Amino acid sequence: LLGAGAYGILLSCALIFVESIIPCMPLGLFITGIFYSYGTLYGFLLCWISTVLGCVTSYYLFNKLLSNFLDKVLLKRLSSKTNSKIHDVKSYIGNLSLSSLTLLVACPFTPAFVVNIAAGLTNVDSKKFILSMIIGKPFMIYFYGMVGTSLVDSFNNPYVFIKIGAMLLVAYLLSKVCDRLVKA
Repeated sequence: LLGAGAYGILLSCALIFVESIIPCMPLGLFITGIFYSYGTLYGFLLCWISTVLGCVTSYYLFNKLLSNFLDKVLLKRLSSKTNSKIHDVKSYIGNLSLSSLTLLVACPFTPAFVVNIAAGLTNVDSKKFILSMIIGKPFMIYFYGMVGTSLVDSFNNPYVFIKIGAMLLVAYLLSKVCDRLVKA
């Protein structure tokens, strides 16, 4: 990727962006490759911007294009009992706090596409969704970048996992502060 110049950067960003929408691609592998190619700082920034843009695009695709279709076409064909359960799940997801959504996004093993789809289909507030992506994604990217580039060292050095746990705590606390600021 590094030898491709500007095209390498565009390809790197495109891979991360598309992975946020199409889930069958290995995000951890892409992030690791970008960290190796562009270094920790530039690799991190490329991954962060690309994944946030991809997740927000995925959210809007499901929110604007498919949410109404699913409500009007599919839910009408289901029994009232099933329909009631779906509405309960949609309500639960739609009412997640900013801190809960941020922790969900920050966790490296949470599939981003599921969060994007669920948030889009359940009409999670767009400001809350975007803010949770901006706050939570850096920790997920850091996890894949650091563990991916030093996997063997990560298993030998538990400090890496303690550091990631501490970062998740920081994400949670930051989202709590932002949640209070947004509500104020």
